[in-house]
Amino acid sequence: MLSSSSAPLGNYISHLLQVTLLLTSLVLFSPTSGADCIQGDNCRLPNCFCPTFQHPSLPVLEIPQIVYFGFDDAVQPQVSGYYDQLFTADRKNPNGCPITMSLYVSDEYTQYSKVHDYYERGMEIASHSVTHQDIDTGKKLRKEAEEEKKNLINKGNVPASDVVGWRSPNLKTAGDEQPDILASLKYTYDISLSYNKDFETPWPFTLDFGYPYPCSIPPCPGVDSSHPGFWEVIVRGFTNPVTGLSCGYVDGCRPDGEDAALEYLWYNFLKTYEAERAPFGLNMHAAWFAYPEYLRATERFIDRLLGLSDIYIINVKQMLDWMRKPTSLAKIETFKPWSCSDIQTTTQASSTSSTTSPPPSSSSLTLSITAQTRTTSKSSVLPPSFIQIQFPRIMNVPQNPLESDKTRLENRTNMTSLGILRFTENSGRSNSQRNSSKPQPSSSQQFSHPMIAIDRPSQQQAAGYVNNSESSQGQLLGRRDGKACLQSVNCYPPSCFCRSLSPPSKLSSVTIPQIVYLAIDSHIDARTFPPLMQVFSGFRKNPNGCPISATIFSPITGNNPLYVNVLKAKGVYIGVNGGGFSALYSDSLIRQRVLSHVTSISTGHLTKNFGWRGYASLSPTDAVFQALSEGRVSFDSSVMIDSTDLPWPYTLDFGLNDSCSVMASRCPKANYPGLWEVPISAFRFTDPHQTCYFLDTCPYSANSEEEVFNLLFNNFLLHYNGGKSPFGINLHSEWLVGHNKSVFQKGLLRFFDEVLRQGDVVVVSIEQMLKWMSSPVLHAQNFPC
Repeated sequence: MLSSSSAPLGNYISHLLQVTLLLTSLVLFSPTSGADCIQGDNCRLPNCFCPTFQHPSLPVLEIPQIVYFGFDDAVQPQVSGYYDQLFTADRKNPNGCPITMSLYVSDEYTQYSKVHDYYERGMEIASHSVTHQDIDTGKKLRKEAEEEKKNLINKGNVPASDVVGWRSPNLKTAGDEQPDILASLKYTYDISLSYNKDFETPWPFTLDFGYPYPCSIPPCPGVDSSHPGFWEVIVRGFTNPVTGLSCGYVDGCRPDGEDAALEYLWYNFLKTYEAERAPFGLNMHAAWFAYPEYLRATERFIDRLLGLSDIYIINVKQMLDWMRKPTSLAKIETFKPWSCSDIQTTTQASSTSSTTSPPPSSSSLTLSITAQTRTTSKSSVLPPSFIQIQFPRIMNVPQNPLESDKTRLENRTNMTSLGILRFTENSGRSNSQRNSSKPQPSSSQQFSHPMIAIDRPSQQQAAGYVNNSESSQGQLLGRRDGKACLQSVNCYPPSCFCRSLSPPSKLSSVTIPQIVYLAIDSHIDARTFPPLMQVFSGFRKNPNGCPISATIFSPITGNNPLYVNVLKAKGVYIGVNGGGFSALYSDSLIRQRVLSHVTSISTGHLTKNFGWRGYASLSPTDAVFQALSEGRVSFDSSVMIDSTDLPWPYTLDFGLNDSCSVMASRCPKANYPGLWEVPISAFRFTDPHQTCYFLDTCPYSANSEEEVFNLLFNNFLLHYNGGKSPFGINLHSEWLVGHNKSVFQKGLLRFFDEVLRQGDVVVVSIEQMLKWMSSPVLHAQNFPC
């Protein structure tokens, strides 16, 4: 392997070995349309370049090694300090010009004056959408790409002719519509399609002869489609040399410390540099630099690169200029598109400007995640929406989940000494266990799982159950003006839902997705951010292709805005965690304080249709609900219920139809039309005297990963094998930062891996769950993101 002190040509024997491996890989995998595209024959530069792993006209050692950095998302003071520390005027390429980068800019939180500054310094400014939502239709792509291009032109004062690049949020594209729409908007390239194969780095190419590589994140342009002259720059995945894990973006892997991070970057660079010398891209988010050791490692990596005479750190637009007119290393110093006569080379903003924040010092952040070292299988590249972190345990989510012939989990009892059921694998099932009406697990591996041996009342036995000709779903009695809540009789969706044990809209529990919602009460700060990112890495996907999500109920103070924005960009929803109120407070004082909490929190902190959770020491009272209604809060999830059934969320048009397990005498009694209640049900144990509502307070749950998993999985089965009411996992911040956090997280992530592989389970936020209830659809792959 080439060391930092080695000559740029590298070791000849090592080079031959790499070429041999490359040729072997080309035999195993080659572009499917390669035979159709013949460079120099039916495909000619500057407007056409065939898909390839080797440059067709230049010998490897005559190719300048291009390295580009592509950063996603908002350009804001919190992150520009990092860029300014790395991309300084005194860091220069061999031709004497400063190194540059590409910024894929999304609108929200962007400081456009800073965007213009970067443009003046020679950086490429490109588009990354306005809303940072998945691009799932051509219509949405056109709107997002057109509006953000206008923003960059009008707000950032970037010439229209220089805004030519596009990256889709979460690397989700519109398939064959994408290149055509982008070309119509005067974009010249897309950098959204991902690829992750060892020993191979595809060169950028035009889509004249379709997209020949495996489609990691559907849809992709078709193999037989044609989009003449439009360039595709592949997002090449990274590999952690310690764990063997594959990561979509640089920040998808988490090396253990500064030296390991440097080795990680250098290892991936050498895989290209010592082989075919295709452009080497570092696609990433600035949140990587929130780890001070990673920022230092990146500086060392850049400086090591600049010590080699054949390396050029440029932006993607400059790279494509070279692709259109390949120029040998001997002549590259006079290559005009890489010159810098028009670039400002003044002192960088990081040292003089008051408008940007310097990178955090190591003393201000204590963000470290121990690298996993056990052997793992490698995964296909997956998209990050802000930060992506891969995990040692990889469970593949089926591409086409929930076909009609798939089977759900079966019940089998197998108790442990703690009264928590042990997970067992069993490849065989008796005939009596088969049920052809239930969807089959998508995995080839069949499982039998135990069910908690707790008697649960039937729907007919549940207190207050009614079943009438107008509403066969059966609703628990709620009363307004002496009237019972009858769905579709005096309570109409989407604004009103009666308390029910059955799915909305009379849907069959067989065909609806099983909802698992995650709700966390926590600050979002330097302590909690790393473990939160372990969970919300973007790696674990629901069957609809969207990352798993959650609702974080956050206090109104003590949160880091950058970390909040990172999590929101990852699809996490933010609600309000109420303060501590004494039971002696008057109703008027409680109402006043709740309103103050709801209205004083930064609007940028919250997500749309946010919810409320009070402290567990105080069940909500009528005063709390009055304040929530006045503050236009969408939902409450504070009521810990005594009920032994498993209800769906419901609106309070007919009042609260559950008993509060805490301070029952003060439980709300009035009606609050349109305000949702998401009740917190207790976890079940075989011992009926054991109970807990928040996972971190459950007895015996913290001793091992196995116990955490069993507790979650067997309570999940109560829902999954019943009416499929949502299964809620409620946590406090102790779960994230306590002394047993490693055990907690492993058990939780193992649970997510297990249920997601079934194909009909989604792990979502409360907000996403309520959105689905308001407009339910069949099958998990159709669940809205």
